Amino acid sequence: MVTDPVLVTGISTGFGQEIALMLGEKGYIVYGTVRDMSLKPQLEAMAVNRNADLRVVYLDVTDQGSINAVVEQIRAEGGEAVANGASVSDRVGAESIVKNAVDAYGTVDIVINNAGASRRRLMQAITVDEFDATMALNFESPMRLTLALLPHLLEQG
Repeated sequence: MVTDPVLVTGISTGFGQEIALMLGEKGYIVYGTVRDMSLKPQLEAMAVNRNADLRVVYLDVTDQGSINAVVEQIRAEGGEAVANGASVSDRVGAESIVKNAVDAYGTVDIVINNAGASRRRLMQAITVDEFDATMALNFESPMRLTLALLPHLLEQG
């Protein structure tokens, strides 16, 4: 049985939710982050129904206090974690996140590129800056994070 902790962002719905539940079923200790804690009872009930170890935590990636609270919750429950408030949307941020993790633990074995956002409005109401930020997060960040981590993964074999 696997007991490694995994952090999965964005587990409220969709892929993030399914990934978190599936990993929990496989024996991983999953810390799943949400921005709406009213979903916690529903998510925890789903985890119980699937015999998955899922711990729902609130995370606002724009608030360092929220990031630190997630780390402290993980540590209080016997896990290990480090905080990094950098953005996966830019190269420097992605490299910083990988360096922080590798420096702390020597390796990273699992990457789940689930961060994402959407702007559900009429096209004419979306600014170019909002569009650029959404594209950077949804499409560029998985590539940036993976490219930053790739040398370490290849070195591990």
